Amino acid sequence: MQGDANRPHSLGLRIAITLGVPVGLLAAARIPAAGVNPELQATLDSRVLGILALGIAPALSAYLTVELVALLIPRLRPLRHGGPAARLKLQRAANVLTVVLAATQAFGMSMYLASLELQIPDLPIDPSGRWLFTGSVCAGACVTLLAARWISSQGLANGFVLITLFETGDTLLSSLLHTTDPLGRSLDARGIAIATASLLLAAAATGLALSTPLLASRQRALVPVPASSVQPFSIGISVLGFPAAFANFFPEAAPSVARLTAFPIRFLVMSAATLASALVLAWLFQRPRGVASVLAAAGAPPVEPEDVTHASRRALLPTLLFLAALLLCNAALERLPKPLPMQAFSALTFMVLLAVVVWDLSRALKDQRRHADLVPIWEERRPYLLPHLRALFVEHGIKAAILHEGQQNLFRFFAPYVAVEIWVPAEARERARELLERHLLGSVKAASSAPSEASAGARREPAQREGLQLPLLAGVAIAALGLTIVAPLRSASNAPTVKLEITRVDDSVDPFPTGGKLPEGVAFASETVGRGVERRSARYLRITPQAGESADAALGRIRPWMRALKLPPPTRLAFGPVDADPNDFAPSTGAGARSYLLTGEPVITTPDITEAKAGEDETSAFIAITLSPGAAARLAQVTREHLHERLAILLDGKVEIAPIIIGEIKDGVVRITLSAEETGALERAEAIARALNP
Repeated sequence: MQGDANRPHSLGLRIAITLGVPVGLLAAARIPAAGVNPELQATLDSRVLGILALGIAPALSAYLTVELVALLIPRLRPLRHGGPAARLKLQRAANVLTVVLAATQAFGMSMYLASLELQIPDLPIDPSGRWLFTGSVCAGACVTLLAARWISSQGLANGFVLITLFETGDTLLSSLLHTTDPLGRSLDARGIAIATASLLLAAAATGLALSTPLLASRQRALVPVPASSVQPFSIGISVLGFPAAFANFFPEAAPSVARLTAFPIRFLVMSAATLASALVLAWLFQRPRGVASVLAAAGAPPVEPEDVTHASRRALLPTLLFLAALLLCNAALERLPKPLPMQAFSALTFMVLLAVVVWDLSRALKDQRRHADLVPIWEERRPYLLPHLRALFVEHGIKAAILHEGQQNLFRFFAPYVAVEIWVPAEARERARELLERHLLGSVKAASSAPSEASAGARREPAQREGLQLPLLAGVAIAALGLTIVAPLRSASNAPTVKLEITRVDDSVDPFPTGGKLPEGVAFASETVGRGVERRSARYLRITPQAGESADAALGRIRPWMRALKLPPPTRLAFGPVDADPNDFAPSTGAGARSYLLTGEPVITTPDITEAKAGEDETSAFIAITLSPGAAARLAQVTREHLHERLAILLDGKVEIAPIIIGEIKDGVVRITLSAEETGALERAEAIARALNP
């Protein structure tokens, strides 16, 4: 905590720095980095090519890496709790490592952009542009680090946590603006209600956990809740990433991995990993002998290791209730239509960050309004020392405020850039600093006298709040369980389905009139169909939407004209998407639509499916559909009798593809190939397969 004298004392200025700097960074993130072709900027997301593309991530990684190295190397271990001068050495090392990581990541990004030259020949990226991009993005990461340090020293919140909160919210909002799943379905009103309730419950669980400190016997050592930090939740969510990675190397294991990652097995595995890591981390953070020895060295009244063990066990129940609430909220979100399952963890992370920042900010504002001349003098990362430090200040008549306690309790070792800040009046800073140095850095004998009445009262304050938070936490966890139950029931009763039809295409008939005026945006086009001597030209309708009009809206606009067409029975028109390029007649996900003349009853329908699987090869994503024996026999007969004709495969009434029959299909398996150019083709294939499975 250097430069206290320069710290602003105006509460309004501190609030402006706390909120204004992150907002300014979000705005600056849209500024393109140097060396990027302007045309490329219009092709990719502005945040990917922005000067702040790396955000705060390099700094977070650097601080955690330095802290881990200091923990593992005995010679560096004293620096972790050696006071401001010792922490300054670790901070300098983290600053240097931030620059190294940012430069490395920025160079990797520049190499990726250079590789786009092979895919976009019109956008060459010269070597000088690569180095300019690397330098500007690296500089942006350094600016973000400086901004975080500035907020921490001049504002009311921890800058690293606050910037992470704003970045997470910005990314989450951007991804959730696309509110439809791969099948084009939107989240219904009940789904929105479940999602909102899940996020609010996660925030409530965070606030209740932070308000539930537990004290060791005789109220001498604080055991925070969550006793394990929030990290077990992240561990539980990420543990299933390992089977998915395994399946990428061993495709034959994909079915087993799919079963493992499906609800409820997924939830059980995540819960087991969360529980195991919570128990381990709770013990590591509150090792009884370690806590007792630190308190003794700090001159606190004697605390036995058994006292700490007892308090840690009592802290496990609210800790596990808090983690269970987060897991159940995550499960409820994962059961909803996309994109929420993909963003469930990000959304919950945002709500947890928001809750802890608001919790700490409210306490900081309260302290600032009560004592306007407070300045920071010390950083502490051992929460079990806080009751003793509060008692010291009371005994010596020093008014003190403790800030960021919630963030430190929530993240602990995994966020070394977060520390509890101790603030005192400016006129008492030297006396308070000397007091802390003597008790925390010097050799202090254990106090033999009983604590004063004022000291005991200061230590009793957290314990008076124990009773209410625990049942409230249990209520939040039960409510989250209810949402988890309701969400899949809703999913089961209104499961997304896809209507499949496989029908013959009649290319031998031209049902369209040769004269007359066509509606605006409608034109005739022709294509060559058949094979060998049976090749012939066939006309079809091509529909081009008007400006601001979707393909479905264009079809609705010309439907009255189509109803006037006299189609020979038993034929009917169906439409499928087609590229905007008039020279490309292959079905795709382009802006236009084209017609197909279907004939007869569907050969295959949805009830004929026994299994649907999604897959991906070198060129495209696909859905492999296995038919029942009766349907397989019908398909074999049709494909045998109508060689070189076309079959239209319709999903929800739209023609997905219309392949030419080149041979009899004997195995009863139909493969639907999606466009190779379609963004998120595999995700859409998986969604279609899930919806088609009986």
